[in-house]
Amino acid sequence: MRRRAGAFCIRHARWHYGGEDEGVGHRASYRRAERRIAGALWQRGVALGTGEIELAAELLQVSDPTITDGATCASRLRAWYPEAVRLAEFLTEPWACRFFAARTIGSEPVVALIESSLAAVRDRGDTDLEHIRGAFRVIGREASMTAPRRARNRHMAIVHAGQVHAFVRKRMPRLRGTFLKHNDARGVEVP
Repeated sequence: MRRRAGAFCIRHARWHYGGEDEGVGHRASYRRAERRIAGALWQRGVALGTGEIELAAELLQVSDPTITDGATCASRLRAWYPEAVRLAEFLTEPWACRFFAARTIGSEPVVALIESSLAAVRDRGDTDLEHIRGAFRVIGREASMTAPRRARNRHMAIVHAGQVHAFVRKRMPRLRGTFLKHNDARGVEVP
C-alpha cells in the first residue's frame, strides 16, 4: 500500500520526509509538486518511493556541478523536490514511455531527451518542455529528434560530454526500467 501524498505537508507547509519536520522556502513550488504527485503521477502509478522521483532527483544532482557526490537520497530529494517531481512527471508521460520503450533507437537519443529535459526543468521552462515533447518522437523503429525553429536553444542541443551524459550512458537499463516500471513495457505501443 502506498501513500498518495509526497514529502511535503500542504496544510502545515512543512517538509516531512525521512523523519524530518521543518519549514521550507518557495512553498508555492512545493504545493505544485504535491498536487502533481496526488494528481497525474498517482494516476500513472508513480508515487514517492516507487523510484521515479528519486531517480529524477539523482539526475538533477548530477546535472549540478556545484554539488559533490555523496549526498543521501533524502538530501537529494530535499534539495530538488519540486524539480524532481516535475521531471518525473514529464518523463513518465505516454509519449516519453514510447520513446524509452523503443530499444532499437540506441542510447544517444535517450541521453539527448534526458539532458534537454533536465535543462528545461532546471530553468523552469514549461514552454521549452512543450517544445521538447514535440521534438522527440518514435516512428516505427526510428527516433525522430526535430527542433522547431523557435525551439532551437540550449534545451534542444545534444551534449556529448559531461557528467550527465556519462551518468545516463552507464545507467541506461536502470533509467529505462525505472521510468517504465509503472507501465507494462511490452504493452507500450511504438507507432
